[in-house]
Amino acid sequence: YNPEGWDNNDHYKADIEYVRAEVTRLINESGRELIPKFLRLGFHDCVGKKCDGCIDLSDPDNRGLEEAIDGIYPTVEKFVGKYSRADIWALATIVAADNAAIEDRPEDLVFPMRFFGRVDCEGANERGVGGPKVPMPSSELTTHELFEFFASDFDLNERETVIIMGAHAVAVAQRANVGFGNIGR
Repeated sequence: YNPEGWDNNDHYKADIEYVRAEVTRLINESGRELIPKFLRLGFHDCVGKKCDGCIDLSDPDNRGLEEAIDGIYPTVEKFVGKYSRADIWALATIVAADNAAIEDRPEDLVFPMRFFGRVDCEGANERGVGGPKVPMPSSELTTHELFEFFASDFDLNERETVIIMGAHAVAVAQRANVGFGNIGR
């Protein structure tokens, strides 16, 4: 085990290339609409200090993630017993980040998959719907509280937190998919 990760592109190269191609195909077929959905799926899956391949769709904060979950499901199914759903979702998130930049993109820009071995939660169906309820950060957090949340849950510093918050500029939020201030509506 190497905490810095390792070069999975050699050991898992064919599988990674397959998943990258499938996610890129889904993104292209959606007219790039799946890019922010895969980014959001990855973040929402990892809130609560672990990426476990489960999303509670009854939580209003997770509205709108069905399309990404359903889109990646055939790829998850292909690798059952070899990779966890959480690993496939993580790679889909990385591929979405790869595909987000189109102008002035460095030719060799590829975010590597650093490790495999995430464990799927219990209590979800085969698609990853269900599992434990994990509270999302409140929209009422102060800047200081937001920095504390990302430091605690993701070990991000202030600069990294600002960068990840900038990911919200990848798409336009739709009220139907935003849990904050939308409960009961």
